[in-house]
Amino acid sequence: MTRCIRLFLAQMNSSVGDIADNYNKIISTYAQANQLKADIVIFPECFLSGYPLADQVYDSSFLSTLDVYLQKIIKATTSQTALIVGLPSQFDNKTYNSLFWIYNQSIQAVRHKTHLPNEGVFDEKRTYCSNFETNQCVSFRDFTIALGICEDMWHAEFINHVIKPQQPDCAIFINASPYESNKLSEREHIAKKAIQHIKCPLIYLNQVGGQDELVFDGHSFVLQDNTSSAYYMDGFKEDYALVDIKLGSGENKSPHISLTPYCSKLDKQKKHTIKTHLLSDTQLDYLALMHGLRDYVKKNQFKKVILGISGGIDSALCATLAVDALGSSCVEGYLMPSKISSQHSIEDAKILMHNLSMQYHILPIGNLVDCCEETLVDIIANTARDTTEENIQSRLRGVLLMAIANKTGALLLTTGNKSEIAVGYATLYGDMNGGFNPIKDVYKSYVYTLTHLRNSWYYDSMKGKNGVCISDNIIHKAPSAELSVDQYDQDTLPEYQILDRILKVLIERQGKVEELYDMGYSRELIKDINKKIYATEHKRKQAAPGTKITRLAFGLDRRYPITNGFSKNL
Repeated sequence: MTRCIRLFLAQMNSSVGDIADNYNKIISTYAQANQLKADIVIFPECFLSGYPLADQVYDSSFLSTLDVYLQKIIKATTSQTALIVGLPSQFDNKTYNSLFWIYNQSIQAVRHKTHLPNEGVFDEKRTYCSNFETNQCVSFRDFTIALGICEDMWHAEFINHVIKPQQPDCAIFINASPYESNKLSEREHIAKKAIQHIKCPLIYLNQVGGQDELVFDGHSFVLQDNTSSAYYMDGFKEDYALVDIKLGSGENKSPHISLTPYCSKLDKQKKHTIKTHLLSDTQLDYLALMHGLRDYVKKNQFKKVILGISGGIDSALCATLAVDALGSSCVEGYLMPSKISSQHSIEDAKILMHNLSMQYHILPIGNLVDCCEETLVDIIANTARDTTEENIQSRLRGVLLMAIANKTGALLLTTGNKSEIAVGYATLYGDMNGGFNPIKDVYKSYVYTLTHLRNSWYYDSMKGKNGVCISDNIIHKAPSAELSVDQYDQDTLPEYQILDRILKVLIERQGKVEELYDMGYSRELIKDINKKIYATEHKRKQAAPGTKITRLAFGLDRRYPITNGFSKNL
């Protein structure tokens, strides 16, 4: 006798704190799943509340509001379709990251997250209690179904000592796993290791969408066994799929999975098949940056963004990302030349904004710079000209851009790359001004890689044009802040390819300098760069948020003190 069960996977985008909107998404999706005679509809981790919540979980009114909407969800369920949804919950005065199994207008089961991530961007041990119950399965329609939440899948102890002894027919893990470069293959590898032990199909349902500095990529997948390819849902977009699992009886228990993409907007099944392959890592990185920016703007209710356009590659990539994310009508550029600005940079900036079909304005600042220097003449008399005078230009641009943002209600984008932010090659209250930085976690050398990629590649979720956006002039010119005559970045910094290799060791591997010696870099160079990293921590503390794509991004990933007398023994 064959046993069958139909799952409806809802890879969706929730908003932290917007409980009413998240609830409406749950109810409308549940209705569709019910029409399709699904046995279970599944939503991601903490979907009703949004994720991550940080200290929001300490707000008693927030938790009570969650409970009100949970009761509404319970009342909406039928005897045909069960519902799995994640949210924080309180039991015995303890707060858990929980999964609720709801069916026929009642809660049939609650499972709490066992393994709480507490590194990098995660602080779950600070906000939640761990679960140590041994029963993680539920019985439903002749199926034994194992349940887990995100991090649980990554722990062999949970797989081998909690799930495996219960001999499940399938395992469902709901997730809010943020994107990082090269993480997708790692997830699949961990899932296949789990299947080796529990020997049943595994459903990995992930959240999608941006939340502050994190972006969740979706890429939910289904594995039939540890040797098959994973069947992936779309990345960086809300997506839905029907999964039919058929199991034989007795010794012939081998599972068979039938998986069909489903498009709710068309209210019919799509004819194409689920992908078993993905985009390249660089393409995924670009989409992560684009969607992180898109959701930050949308969820914080900005109508448009503005940014300064210098004619350099960093602002060019940020403008391209913004147009791809929001459309050219929602992006406005400002070219603010000083007397130092080169004519080729002015022309390159104009060509860029024309290529992107952006509205733009030219605001010369030469006279403003003169006025500032005249005002300060008695203060800075008899001193040598240095970065003080140079930074006046950058800070005046910041003043003008912030004034425009305040007056228009637009979000100002700042455009510094990770390499510059690491060594302090950015002006506080100048080019660092802004509410969001699209390339905050992008090393300078990778800025070039992403630019070349975008000029030769287009994806259906982009709102910009298909074709070359950033000219060769911008790509091939020597990097310069143009704050003094004939000034170039490499006057004070090593070439960016070299700098970035050193930064990745000092920052992402947290200072294993012996590795740098083996790579042939001098002690003097390493010491100089390391000193710059430590000396500019105060700048990073005041920097705008930006989408995380690397293993260790500035922000929650790296929490160093500002006042810090430690100096590495190099």
